[in-house]
Amino acid sequence: MPVPEGTTVRHARREDVPTILRMIQELAAYEKESSSVEATLESLNNTIAFAPSPSNPPTAPGDSISPTRPARALLLFTPSGEAAGLALYFYNY
Repeated sequence: MPVPEGTTVRHARREDVPTILRMIQELAAYEKESSSVEATLESLNNTIAFAPSPSNPPTAPGDSISPTRPARALLLFTPSGEAAGLALYFYNY
């Protein structure tokens, strides 16, 4: 299936946390598991290693993955800028 031109994928930024939580809740509702969601805005802010925000200076680093920030998130955006997909991942060896 071809991807529409202008579709973008990028690492999540701190300002994306409400979108990430909404997408987690939507998936849980679809799976009829809404009561299983334990994520909150605070827990996502504290556990995802975020990419730097474009409002920061270009040299500002993002968050590093660490034992306290083990996860990363990728977001897929439509050409109009609407979030359309989410991938949460972490490294495990």
